[in-house]
Amino acid sequence: MDLFTSNRTEALVTSSAIHKLKGAGYLISTVSVLLLAFVSWQHAKESVALTACLLVGALASIIGMFCRWLTYEIEKRQTARSASPDIAGLGRSGQVPDLE
Repeated sequence: MDLFTSNRTEALVTSSAIHKLKGAGYLISTVSVLLLAFVSWQHAKESVALTACLLVGALASIIGMFCRWLTYEIEKRQTARSASPDIAGLGRSGQVPDLE
């Protein structure tokens, strides 16, 4: 039985749950980067170049994960906005529909 294609599982896994799972994954990855940087710090602090590489690499990884999470957040809001019903049939632009 494939859990990812069954109708019951698809009904239980909502878009919001997937979004939260992605956010949790990025948070876990951020913590992982910080822990690895902490472990590497003792050796890296012996050299300015190693220290710079460690700090810039950890920061770049965290910023990259934040950017990816932000794109998911933007997509979620765009999807929610496009799924909302038009008010009085005015459409997205707010213009009155042509009745001719």
